Amino acid sequence: MFAAMKRMPRSLLISIVLHLVLLAVILVSFKWHQPEEQEPASSGEPEPIQAVMVDAATIESEMDKIKQAEEKREKAEQQREAALERKQAEAKRKANEAEQRQKDAQARADAAEKQAEAKTAAAERKAAEAERQAEAQAKAAEEKAQAAKQAAKEVEQKAQEQAEIALKKQQESDKKLAAEAAAKAKADAEQAAKSAEAKKAAEAKAKADAEAKEKQAADSATKAKLSAEAKAKADAEEKAAQAKKAETEAKEKAKADALSKAKAAEDAKLKAEADAAAKTKADAKAKADADAAQKAKLAQEAAAKQKAEAEQRRKAELAASLAIEENANAKVASDKRLSGLRDQYIASIRTKVERNWLQPPSMQSSMSCEVHVTQMPGGMVMDVRAEKCTGDDLFKRSVIAAVEKASPLPPPPDPALFERDLVFIFKPTL
Repeated sequence: MFAAMKRMPRSLLISIVLHLVLLAVILVSFKWHQPEEQEPASSGEPEPIQAVMVDAATIESEMDKIKQAEEKREKAEQQREAALERKQAEAKRKANEAEQRQKDAQARADAAEKQAEAKTAAAERKAAEAERQAEAQAKAAEEKAQAAKQAAKEVEQKAQEQAEIALKKQQESDKKLAAEAAAKAKADAEQAAKSAEAKKAAEAKAKADAEAKEKQAADSATKAKLSAEAKAKADAEEKAAQAKKAETEAKEKAKADALSKAKAAEDAKLKAEADAAAKTKADAKAKADADAAQKAKLAQEAAAKQKAEAEQRRKAELAASLAIEENANAKVASDKRLSGLRDQYIASIRTKVERNWLQPPSMQSSMSCEVHVTQMPGGMVMDVRAEKCTGDDLFKRSVIAAVEKASPLPPPPDPALFERDLVFIFKPTL
């Protein structure tokens, strides 16, 4: 009902409230008791008529208050809804930003991962190429050293062959010279044969000369051989040293190249590891951002749920408050109505009792009694007592007799007004 009333226009709500107020006023001012048969009054004075007057200014003031309260409530509701919409829009914007940040972080992480993988592959390829080149260079250096060693060996063999050839040529030359010298000595000996001593001396000289020349030729050949061998050995040693130096340089160069390439591979590996660590960090940050976005979303949903629950509680409390207020207003109106009806009910009982009352001779205008009546639901009097009487005993008995004579008492205009034990003041009008 209250939800339907909230959806109504303000003018319709004010109209309904105004009609309810007017209806309450009419109900309060209406006489609910049934008219009784007219009995002759004990006195010629007319019965008083009770009336309730309602000020129109009071009604208008109450309507203004209701209207102002409704306007304030609508304004507060509009402000609350606007604030709620702003908060929801802000939460949605933050969630979208967090989602976009998560996507960007994921894209950066993917790009970093691909770049790290490419760099790792390139470093591995470079390291493999450097290792292959180092192996090739080492192999080439080894082959070059082997070739140098072989060349040195060949040079040594050739030098030895040349020394043998030179020695052989020297020996042939020496033999030829010795033969020529022997022939010449022989000729000389033949020429000097005339003299035995001269011949003998010449032969001895020729022999000595031949021996000296032969010895000189042998020494020359030995020296030439030694010189050739020393030169061949020096050349071989120089070539071997050059080959060894070339081999050492090749090995050192290959080692340096291998170390450089290994360092490059290590640097590439370290860079790849750093890139992988950066990717892991980016992934962790992306995950943290995703978790934060999820938490923000859950917090937003929880806040929205709490807000909805709070709104439902507020509406329920408002409905309960309105119901309590309506019940209180209805009770006040009912109590007011019943109070008026009760006054009419007591007045009708007092009137009937007064009609059945016989005035005693000692009656005075100030005399009254508090009458206690026990009755049945149909108004049949079961017991009656007169207390707190201001008159004499004769007046007291006259009141009790009048109540008993008035049985059954008039019924109440509303069954809720029935009281088994009824109390009223009896003060007759003189």
